[in-house]
Order: sequence, then structure tokens, then C-alpha cells
Amino acid sequence: VEATTLADRAMVMRNGRIEQMGPPMDIYNRPENRFVATFVGDPPMNMIPAHLYESDGKAKLKIENMEMDIPGLQLDDGFNLDVIAGIRPEDVRVGDGGLKSKLVVKQNIGRAEYQYFELNDGTSFIRQIYSDENLQEGDFISIMPNIEKLILFEDNEGKAIYYYGMKKLRKVLLTEGVKNNND
Repeated sequence: VEATTLADRAMVMRNGRIEQMGPPMDIYNRPENRFVATFVGDPPMNMIPAHLYESDGKAKLKIENMEMDIPGLQLDDGFNLDVIAGIRPEDVRVGDGGLKSKLVVKQNIGRAEYQYFELNDGTSFIRQIYSDENLQEGDFISIMPNIEKLILFEDNEGKAIYYYGMKKLRKVLLTEGVKNNND
């Protein structure tokens, strides 16, 4: 917490190796990989299995029963890739046509409430809200990620391949070099 509130630059390390360095909010908003995404932030970023594909010239993302367009992203004809969709708990909202989810636990932490949901496949995720809602544990609702905050990670190494507004998927170098947000 201190690094993100006091520093103008921060570094995330794992096993003695630098995973990412840069301004704290850049690391929070544009993590280089799944480790950084789940390490920075409390509660951590949700990681949900998804499928990215091209259909009729549009980039589409499918998560369980929900399909959404990824505006502006250009994919080759017939493109198909299993990915991990990363979304911060504060960027999840109730919405029609979203993920059918069961509220398992509510945790009131004073100024906010954490809501723990489960999808049909057993994947769990957290939603953070700052308002009163009349949801009860056991309720089923439809949840939507904020597309402008969605990050896609490749499934094998966990490297970030898409941030909102990109036209093409990020080419990920599988090197041991340090990733710097000033690239």
C-alpha cells in the first residue's frame, strides 16, 4: 500500500526478479502479467477464463453465456484464442446480458461492500460497491465487466495482450527482460 500511495515509481518483484516497474497507478491500471494484476490491489483483480475470437470482422469475447464486442480491436479472419479476462472488483456492475452469477458472500467493510460471486463453471470473482443494494446471499444476478477497464492475458505465460483502446493484440516478448511502463 505504501508504494502506491507515497512513491512516484514502484517495482513489483517475484522470486528476486522484477516483474514490472513504473508509476504505481500505471502498474495498477496496466499490469504486465497476471501475477502483477493480482498482487497489486485489494481485493485483487478477478481472473476469468474467456475466449477471444473474430466473427464477421468484429473482435468478440465470450465468457460463459456472455458475449461482448471488443470495439476497435482488429483480429485476423478466423482468429480464436483462449485467454484470461482480468477485471478489477470496482469495475464490475449489474447489467442485462451479462454473466449469470450467484452471490455467495457479502462482506461489509464500512465504506464499501465486497460481494463474492460464483459463475456456473465454479469460477469465483469479487465485486466492490459503494452503495446500498438489496442483494442477498443466494441471489442470482447478471454481472457485466466495464469494457474500458478489461485486460486480456494470454493463457500460458499470463502476459497482458490487450488493454482497452488497442487496435491490435500486443506482441508479447517471452524474454527475461524487465518490462517498463514507459515503453
